[in-house]
Amino acid sequence: MASDHRTRAAELWFRQRGLPSITRRPLTRLAVRVVPALVFFGLFDLLSDPLAVMDGQSDEDFYQLMDNDLLFAAYYLLLVGVVVIPVVGAWLATLWLRGRVLADDGKITAGVAIAVFVGVIPVFNTVVYESDPAFDFGYQFGLLVISLALTACGAGSVFAWALRSSLDQVRSLGRVTTRALPLLLLFTVFGFLTNEIWQMSALLTTTGMWWTVGLFALVAALFLLSMVPGEISALVEKSTHIEVADHELRGTPFDGAAEAERVPLRRIERANLVLVLVFTHLLQAVFVSAVMYAFFIAFGSVAVKHELMKTWSGRDLTSGHILGVQVNVPGELLQVSLFIAAFSAVYFVASTATDTLYRGQFFDPLTRHMAISLAARDIYLADGSRPVTDRAMSTQRGSSPR
Repeated sequence: MASDHRTRAAELWFRQRGLPSITRRPLTRLAVRVVPALVFFGLFDLLSDPLAVMDGQSDEDFYQLMDNDLLFAAYYLLLVGVVVIPVVGAWLATLWLRGRVLADDGKITAGVAIAVFVGVIPVFNTVVYESDPAFDFGYQFGLLVISLALTACGAGSVFAWALRSSLDQVRSLGRVTTRALPLLLLFTVFGFLTNEIWQMSALLTTTGMWWTVGLFALVAALFLLSMVPGEISALVEKSTHIEVADHELRGTPFDGAAEAERVPLRRIERANLVLVLVFTHLLQAVFVSAVMYAFFIAFGSVAVKHELMKTWSGRDLTSGHILGVQVNVPGELLQVSLFIAAFSAVYFVASTATDTLYRGQFFDPLTRHMAISLAARDIYLADGSRPVTDRAMSTQRGSSPR
């Protein structure tokens, strides 16, 4: 029993670090592990539907709603809630999940969560919003199947680790944004104030603009995919042992264990290492682009009058939507800000991966994270896929790179 507890603790530790491929039991407690995803999607669905109702049937309905101060505050409070509450709910569900995995229980709660997600939410939408029940049931069931499949292959673990790592480096993002990106900000501000960018953005549909953003994202991802495998190979092949200080494994299932011989990586494990580095770096770029996006929306709202926006874009201004939600900002300003934010993300990816100043703050801590995880993996596999100590089983921390 104790050995099985140690095994569950080790598997949870690897999943918390975004490396589910190292574990040898990917389908274990799958129904319990999918709960955070269901909480996120369920809360998002319940909060986004009222927003769609408040949008009204036309722009006139929306602007009439915005004239009421109370409804204006309620609308934007709900808009913030759609972003924050599902994330907080999923995080709390993840904390619950860790204890249930170690205790090997939680199946009843998971069953109730699945039943609510597939059965109760569609009924609620049908009764309250008079939606099509067949479509709602099919949509929720399909989302459940996709969530189970992604959880089984470890996508949730990779995403959660990348998100935690990116949030841990918010301070570094602030330092780099204020010290290392002034040239980018200067260039983008002057680009923002040129009518050619406004005319190009005005001629693009919303779908066309997102295709453009997708192209920028593809360029950034291909750049990282061409560089990261070499970094992984250099890390893995550097020596037959990975030097890890005792304090770097303190509070983990491997605390106090002796070093083990290097075990060759399987292809799926090597792909997992590459994916973690690439995805974490892309999420950092998303944070930078979100900051730039918000900055230019605020800057444009304050510094550029609607008449000038209309002149630059060459057409009447349209109402703006962010991810399908109507906001009281011209659509043309949102389009231009999105284009500049996407360009900034590509610049950030290239700079932090190659420039010495940026690399030391962003890329090197991630590779050190991999080195520690590989050292723990060798111990895990050397003892027959079981960690060698019971110490600190109750303090699963999955430390993030600093």
